[in-house]
Amino acid sequence: MFSSLDKLKDTSKFRFWMNRILINKCNDHFRRN
Repeated sequence: MFSSLDKLKDTSKFRFWMNRILINKCNDHFRRN
């Protein structure tokens, strides 16, 4: 998850960026099950 942290240009968007990643991870998990 943190491997792309250096690609985040605007640090004020960090919270949105993290939420988006977590949502995508959850969606992937539920799609597999």
